Amino acid sequence: MNRILTFGEFSRIDSAVFRLKSAKDYGDEIVYEGVLSLNGEKIAGQIFADADGDLECYQFYDKDGRDIAETYGQEAVDSMVRSKLKRLIKKNIE
Repeated sequence: MNRILTFGEFSRIDSAVFRLKSAKDYGDEIVYEGVLSLNGEKIAGQIFADADGDLECYQFYDKDGRDIAETYGQEAVDSMVRSKLKRLIKKNIE
């Protein structure tokens, strides 16, 4: 069986900082808007969480309009965003 598609390795996430600009609570959903500094590149975007604080989805696109998960890998980005979301929730509770 021949391999039809070959995938290269994803880029590593060496540093990630999310700077919150605003948080809007819609009752059943909270939207966090801000700037993600990912490996030195600043990316405006949003993190969507349900009322319990669980990640629903996120929107971060690089300067070429490509979803950052295509560059860094879905699992790595999901893990990083969940980590940032936990910190946002902790800061908003305190």
